[in-house]
Amino acid sequence: MESKEFHNLVVVVDRLLSKDGCKWDRAQNLRSLRGFILEEALELINAIEQNDIEGIEEELGDILYHIVFISRLTKKHGSLERAIKGITHKLIHRHPHIFKEKIEKNEKEVVRDWEKIKAEEKKANSIGYGLIRRFPALLSAYKLGVRSVAFNFDWNNIEQVFDKLQEEILELKAEIYRKRKNKMAIESEVGDILFVVANIARHLNVNPEIALMGTNKKFIRRFDKMQQLIKTDKKDINSLSIDQIESYWQKAKKITG
Repeated sequence: MESKEFHNLVVVVDRLLSKDGCKWDRAQNLRSLRGFILEEALELINAIEQNDIEGIEEELGDILYHIVFISRLTKKHGSLERAIKGITHKLIHRHPHIFKEKIEKNEKEVVRDWEKIKAEEKKANSIGYGLIRRFPALLSAYKLGVRSVAFNFDWNNIEQVFDKLQEEILELKAEIYRKRKNKMAIESEVGDILFVVANIARHLNVNPEIALMGTNKKFIRRFDKMQQLIKTDKKDINSLSIDQIESYWQKAKKITG
């Protein structure tokens, strides 16, 4: 790597991992780093959501540190240079319309071709290869929808997806109102609804996992503000009626946005 700053980072990491380096760093291994990598990725996402440029730079640095850290831990069996060579080849191979065919394609066609080429590279015998163990269920549903497009298996427009959602909701209601409720059947119908919602997000070019993360944060922000307002009025939330709680909730929404 030609960058002086990058070279300095490698030197620092090597020093930390040396025999007389940091005990904490030396105690780490690939498995122990998993949680830290996930944490840094989420912090980067948060910085991006806040449009915090300085924060983005800081989190990129933290992630780069972990990339270098892992590369030094595995240097006997691989290298960062090999990883860079691999991703460069992958990008060229999966963008034939840019580097080979010189054909202009729209975004949907690019994603379709990417998934087709990826499946061929992995010699995949199932549309679900690599998903169930690697990704949360909601993100897996989104990715399955993306992959299905490569085989022309998709709804033609968003309205058709909404129609499917209504169909699944009716099926869930039918299971709920059965005299003899079947918990597994209800669970299956709830799953069908979530799968369709993930694909509504896909049709809108929205990552459902990111969207839900944002909604969770919004709910926490509003709920905390609601509790603060109730405490300011010296009241106990458990003694309030549903209508009173809703009134505080609406106030919290106006304040927090």
